[in-house]
Amino acid sequence: MGKIDDRIAELGITLPDPQAPVANYVPSVRTGNLVYLSGLGPAAAPDGTRPVGKLGRDMGTEELGSVYESLLELQPVLDVNTSPWTFGFIGDGIGEKSRGSERKLTGSYYTPSSLVNELIKSTLEPVLAEAISANPNNPRQAILSLNVLDPACGSGHFLLAAARRMAVEIARIEAGADTSDETTRQHALREVVQHCIYGVDRNPLAVELCKTALWIETVEPGKPLTFLDRHILLGDSLVGILDPEVMAKGIPAGAYKLLTGDDKSICQSLRRRNRQSGDSVQSSLFDEDSMFEVALTTAGIDAMPEDTLDDIQRKSEAWNTVRRDKIRMREELRANLFLGAYFAPKTKETASWVPFTEDLNRLKLEVPQRKDVEDQIRELARNSRFFHWHIAFAEIMQKGGFDIVLGNPPWEQVQLDPREFFATKDLEISEQPNMAARNRAIKKLAVTNPTLHSEYFASVCDMKRLHHFIHTAGRFPKTSY
Repeated sequence: MGKIDDRIAELGITLPDPQAPVANYVPSVRTGNLVYLSGLGPAAAPDGTRPVGKLGRDMGTEELGSVYESLLELQPVLDVNTSPWTFGFIGDGIGEKSRGSERKLTGSYYTPSSLVNELIKSTLEPVLAEAISANPNNPRQAILSLNVLDPACGSGHFLLAAARRMAVEIARIEAGADTSDETTRQHALREVVQHCIYGVDRNPLAVELCKTALWIETVEPGKPLTFLDRHILLGDSLVGILDPEVMAKGIPAGAYKLLTGDDKSICQSLRRRNRQSGDSVQSSLFDEDSMFEVALTTAGIDAMPEDTLDDIQRKSEAWNTVRRDKIRMREELRANLFLGAYFAPKTKETASWVPFTEDLNRLKLEVPQRKDVEDQIRELARNSRFFHWHIAFAEIMQKGGFDIVLGNPPWEQVQLDPREFFATKDLEISEQPNMAARNRAIKKLAVTNPTLHSEYFASVCDMKRLHHFIHTAGRFPKTSY
């Protein structure tokens, strides 16, 4: 294993301590041979014609997308009503109706390569041609100056296709012909991913798979894996601040509208206090100079080399320093406070930390925040995956935004389907014949399973707040249901 470990270390991958007990990393489990073999499936045919190694070798990088989607569909379930207990997955022998809601809630839908290629032709290639035409003296740098975004990147299918197309164009320019050698194309691909490719996703698994796919594609002999922590980010691209000017006049009264799960008197009290605190604000609560300073802190990171492990380490340290920058953290808190007014529950238990305009003003005046407000809002931001574009990609947004945005158009409705929610939690409720019967079964949960009832009610409330934010916060004025 020594040589393998050394080669992996060269890529910048940290392995678990080989001396540590296996139980530290893998739970203690046992399985029978038949279960194990059934899991291998067609990868291990009895006649040995399809060894596992060949399956992995033949799988294309973009096929990680279909694997990812399949993983989201696999919802494990333990049936304790049988003897012995049985383990399986929701949907086994039951069909589509029993699949869980994870894929829908995370917006994870794999797009066929044929459609991806069409989008590359219609969206990316015209911008490439324009950039090259506008910079005839240095077309290579013109391409590497472009910023390509997928705001719901999943496993990176669109980003991979874009990076490949841009790398082919750079290699063609360097070769001075329509064809080039593979070494030149591979080096160009690494540069494109390093400088041009950006993605966001609200699912942590998708973020890691996207990085993995890009790493697989950009491996270059003798060099470590590229540093992607600044380019592929975790967050909900629909839930956050896009234009920071929206915060200039403070938090609007609409943020305190009575929604499912809220206390009417608390909403009224918060709305009144927010109005009173807003009356004392004399100037804009948005600090444009601070945003310019945030952009300056990240401006030089992309230019840092990535040729050795030491280079990657220095780049990682520089990025971590930027994330801890006082001005950046202050602007993140400002945006979180604004959004927190929409997403915080308005109840007697939470009233003490629900933000209002006074909190934004305190931040501007450098006055300490009210007790618990900052900690509670940071926790809410983490759980709700707040994503503020003017901070996450500050230097790009300062220049006017991304040159190219790729991806599937948003088409899902903002709603929670109880059939999907209960598919992995209570199959009997999920399979009720109609909505009325399902609602009666959910109501009974308050007595039979109060924990699950509370979980469902909390999910309904969260969805209502998301729906309210999308339709009233001003960021999506033309959005329908």
